Amino acid sequence: MSFSRTRLRVAAIGDLHVSRHSQGAFQPLFAQITGSADVLVICGDFTDYGLPDEARILARELTTAVKIPVIAVLGNHDYEAGSQHEIWSKSMIMERERYDGGDVAHLLRHCSGLLNWDRLVRRFGTHWRILLAHLVLFGFIYPGERALIPSGVIRELVKRLLAELDVPTRGSKVC
Repeated sequence: MSFSRTRLRVAAIGDLHVSRHSQGAFQPLFAQITGSADVLVICGDFTDYGLPDEARILARELTTAVKIPVIAVLGNHDYEAGSQHEIWSKSMIMERERYDGGDVAHLLRHCSGLLNWDRLVRRFGTHWRILLAHLVLFGFIYPGERALIPSGVIRELVKRLLAELDVPTRGSKVC
């Protein structure tokens, strides 16, 4: 039995960051890839914020110009729009050698209008003070964009903080 050796030409790209303004921008690139590769691999961050409009634009770009199989792996930007869990998990990182507050501020700035704020507050549960701290820091980092944070969320968390002033403290410590 004889086997013939064949080559598989793979084109790999990443960090496309397709935005609402990208319609038609990638068709020349995709057409060139179709002519020179057997398969296209997209390695994450193919959208700016993971918005449905961005994904639709990318889908149109791909279906119009790409005539070869496509394999894609999501990057962090491709699911930013549903960022409640990511904001929660990054908010909990407050160590001496690592602090993700900058990432939290970035996510709040770019995804605030898409967040389910009630769900985010519930997600923090008894650790709501951490969310309040990040929201206060957001107002310091982006003073001209404080309105991106719903005032009702700030009021609710400050109300909780004020209610604690009348409650005697216990001897428990976090660390």
